[in-house]
Amino acid sequence: MAPSRRIRQAKRPHVALLVETSLISGREILRGIAHYVRDHAPWAVFHEPRALETAMPTWLKTWRGDGVIARLHNRTIAEAVRQTGLP
Repeated sequence: MAPSRRIRQAKRPHVALLVETSLISGREILRGIAHYVRDHAPWAVFHEPRALETAMPTWLKTWRGDGVIARLHNRTIAEAVRQTGLP
């Protein structure tokens, strides 16, 4: 593998997406993220379909990625994301 390819793979950000898919606005946000990922660099993203009122996913407490992109709807979700300590 070429050195530049190894560097890119080592720096691939792992990002959790906490965006609801039940509303078109959430789906549009995800579509925009997908376009960005395709155009800029390889990212590893984790997303599971969620509704606006879905509780925080239990895996978030142990998420060891590089960041979280979230559409926040209430203080509970905002606090859970903040407690990860991730950007």
